[in-house]
Amino acid sequence: MILPLHEQLKARVRAVLAERYEIADPDLAIPIENPPNRTLGDLGTPVAFDLARRLRKAPRAIAQEIATALGPIPGVIKVAAAPNGYLNVFLDRPAFLLARLGVAGTLPPA
Repeated sequence: MILPLHEQLKARVRAVLAERYEIADPDLAIPIENPPNRTLGDLGTPVAFDLARRLRKAPRAIAQEIATALGPIPGVIKVAAAPNGYLNVFLDRPAFLLARLGVAGTLPPA
């Protein structure tokens, strides 16, 4: 489930970049990383840093715009822009665990 989520996240970021900044570069690297601390999220991407010079904006501003424009993503609780410009992704851990166990939707809501 995590690799399809990586690809889905990359596709959504690419769509936002194309729509908001008119950047439709299929070769643009959108690295997905594991943050050093879980309080920073389950996944993260420094894509705003790569775009800062090109867009002549601060990475934090770019990350905030991308986070706002992404909208809901299945399996993700939230996407937040960190003060340093990273996009931090917080997974829906219960849904992720249930999907891994193959019992999605069998537990009552908490």
